[in-house]
Amino acid sequence: MKSKKSISKFKYYSMFVDQFKDQLTIVLMLNLVLFFIANHWSYLVPEEFLFVSHKDIFGLFREQFVLNEFFEVLAYTFLGALFIHFGTYKMNKIWIFRLNALLLVIVSTYFWTIPLLQSAEIVLQKGHPYFIAAIIGQILLYLIVGNEFLGSIKNKRKQPKINHS
Repeated sequence: MKSKKSISKFKYYSMFVDQFKDQLTIVLMLNLVLFFIANHWSYLVPEEFLFVSHKDIFGLFREQFVLNEFFEVLAYTFLGALFIHFGTYKMNKIWIFRLNALLLVIVSTYFWTIPLLQSAEIVLQKGHPYFIAAIIGQILLYLIVGNEFLGSIKNKRKQPKINHS
């Protein structure tokens, strides 16, 4: 007799996130939720001021800025990327997803360098939990985008040249 082969719930749900666009959707939404919670967290606890010694090119932050402003700018950046992502989701063009993710990594890395160069020690000492969670969310973004680009580079190198003559 043949036994019925069943799959676990974890394997069933992991089948839905095996593509890059699905992984990017989850990370974008997770980061947006984290930024929303972190932005409203400042109403419950005293705010920590971060100090920046270098100049912000776009003038978004002052020399002394609040985490609230930082999370708001990051949230708008990720929200814009999410709108582009959902606008092109049905087209299923992988190069658009890669370009969107690459631009998001570049822009968000610029925003993250502002507080992390000078004030990361202050925030980590004070134990701002959502700042630490947002760092983890940013690392997740780096991991899935890096995995996608590394996989595409490996696939291009392994494709054999076919001689049709």
